Amino acid sequence: MHQWKYYVNSAKGIDISALNNSIYIAYENGLYEYDVANKEGALWSVSNYLSDIYINKIFTDKKENRCWIGYKNGNIDFITGSKVTNIPYLKMSDKMGDKSIVSFQNDTRFTYAATSFGILKIDPIKKEIKDTYYPPLNGNKIKDLLIYGDSIYALSDSIIYAANSNNPLLANENNWKSTLFSKQKLKMFHLQKNTIYIETSDHFLLKQNQNSWEPITLGYFSDQKSFDNLIALEDGWATTGYDGIQLLDLQFNETKIVYRYDGITIPRPHKIIKHLNKYWIADRECGLVAWSDNFNSTVHSINYLPKSSVFSLGYHNGQIGVTSGVISKTGFQYNNDGVYVNQEDNSWKLFDRYNQTNWKDKLVFDISSISFHPKKKGAFAVGSNSFIPLSISYDGKQIDTVFTHTNSTLDQSILGNGFSFVSDLNYDKDGNLWIINPFTSNVLKVYTASNTWAELNTSSATLNSWATKVKIDYFGNKWVVFPGIGIVGVNTGKTPSDITDDIIRLVNDGEGSGALPTKDVNAVAIDFDNNLWIGTDEGFTVLYNAPGILEKEGKTFVSQRIKLKYEGNVEYLLGKTAISDIEIDGGNRKWIATKNAGLFLLSADGNQLLASFTKENSGLISNNINDIQFNHQTGELFIVTDLGLVSYRADASEGTVDYESTVVFPNPYKTEHTKGITIQGIKYDSDVKITDTAGNVVYKTTSNGGTAFWNAQDWDGNRVSPGVYFFWTAPNSINGEGKKVGKVVVF
Repeated sequence: MHQWKYYVNSAKGIDISALNNSIYIAYENGLYEYDVANKEGALWSVSNYLSDIYINKIFTDKKENRCWIGYKNGNIDFITGSKVTNIPYLKMSDKMGDKSIVSFQNDTRFTYAATSFGILKIDPIKKEIKDTYYPPLNGNKIKDLLIYGDSIYALSDSIIYAANSNNPLLANENNWKSTLFSKQKLKMFHLQKNTIYIETSDHFLLKQNQNSWEPITLGYFSDQKSFDNLIALEDGWATTGYDGIQLLDLQFNETKIVYRYDGITIPRPHKIIKHLNKYWIADRECGLVAWSDNFNSTVHSINYLPKSSVFSLGYHNGQIGVTSGVISKTGFQYNNDGVYVNQEDNSWKLFDRYNQTNWKDKLVFDISSISFHPKKKGAFAVGSNSFIPLSISYDGKQIDTVFTHTNSTLDQSILGNGFSFVSDLNYDKDGNLWIINPFTSNVLKVYTASNTWAELNTSSATLNSWATKVKIDYFGNKWVVFPGIGIVGVNTGKTPSDITDDIIRLVNDGEGSGALPTKDVNAVAIDFDNNLWIGTDEGFTVLYNAPGILEKEGKTFVSQRIKLKYEGNVEYLLGKTAISDIEIDGGNRKWIATKNAGLFLLSADGNQLLASFTKENSGLISNNINDIQFNHQTGELFIVTDLGLVSYRADASEGTVDYESTVVFPNPYKTEHTKGITIQGIKYDSDVKITDTAGNVVYKTTSNGGTAFWNAQDWDGNRVSPGVYFFWTAPNSINGEGKKVGKVVVF
């Protein structure tokens, strides 16, 4: 039942290599292996096999059938068959500065990994770093490495370092010879047909001729060209540029130009190899491409994120949206990655300034919030910190309308930079869009379902203030988070645009106004009992019957912190842990995300800690969490961390009343499975009985919201016999006969 998933950026290919029948392509945060013969792919990531996240370099050792992976933090993995071996010693060392693995090479026994400061000699059999070599860099950084014959070469911007690879004293810089290049800025080595070449940063190619280096002036290099990468292929050369590839023969004459893939007229190639009589391309936007000619190619896409930047989440009716831009009180990231929306086929659609007409050539960046329309399928709104603070898609296919301070009540911030902030937004059940517009005189704005604008005064205490979130409870009340001030609750009455009947209440650390642990509030969530769960920098607290404080002015109120008795002492649950977000699942349980301590699951009343998840004990990749959001149809919890997006399939989902969406999985259930069987899409808080075909009850449980779990065991904990089993369910709160809602085959 409980499964972790890490969302790899599956569009931006950064390196590519081949081994036997497999093509390996490195993405920023994962590795994809494509089996050419069987036409099957497998994703390697930190959630299943790999030991780390951000890949910098891959290399295939064809002699030993290994694929080496170098990470930006100095960590190293190598894959042999289906086994991953980790070499963590550089990552774990107290070495300061850049530890990125920039190149791999191998000889008959060892593998060598180059970093900016030295060369690691790795023994893959003993799984250890045998030695470290230090050429006389004198402040320079190694950019590439080459081993050829009995020589080892290292390259910096202007110097080639060379030594005999059999010399046991290469840790001593005096055993290296240096060749200075005063006119060229060096980039990397190439080995082609037993000849060493050096590519320069200004797109020249130098050929080794005994003890000298001669510039190539033939064919393609007869005049200066502009390209990103030069690659030595098995039968020639290739250059990649922003919009195409030039294929060259061994004499540097152009033979073919790659200017399109099937269905894609503007390729963005980064690296290319030739393997099994076909060209394989690591593309910046399409990932892995198999290319035969400009009209015969295949894009091997996988259904993961189109980019790696993640910041916040939005959800409605089974649809998830992920924003990429970071928005903060003090600065800008100028992130152009856009927003990604999950489609019905489980693929992700990218919306950015390069593929949206209404964003093209406009300054729209740092998209930090998304909300889906409750009545229009696929429609959504996004907010950003830029010259275009609000954008709306009416059908989920394109951005149709943009709003600025010139055509709406959205104001430019008092910071005087010409930008307008939209830090959060949320549709209510009637289709009114509630918007947080920080650093303005009226922070809370509304764009109504009738296409009119209004703004609300959230009290003098919040004038021109920073605000981060707006949540809407089941009564339509708005709860706005003002870090450093507290929370403002807003009852807008019957008409959102009429401010005369509004009731505004400030919730802070005052004795009669909430008694929060601190004014530094980060998160709010309303549960099924209308209690407001509040996350702060110093723990969490609960405001019971929160809508009650918005019924009339002047009523005092106090939030409550949950206490537990531990080893004879009474303590606040989670103490002063900094809370970043809170979500309520289909079973009314509380999921608490933190800034540095991982994820916690509390019972519905909050009096019991049911589980805790950290990077040390689970598939969570970081203990620093920014946002969490449930897909309530599936029970999948999406988690935004500082290292990327993961999800966790929990054992609770929203209940249904008609059983039309009931699913049982896995089905059939094989005896080697160990995680059990899940049924989703049943009524909230149901008794669930499992019977065999003869009607004998073999197990009974209760659902968490609309999800129930069976471990395929009987009352005594024994695995049930192979056969067909039925799920029967009826709500706890009513009398009546059970309803058969699902079945599973066990074998």
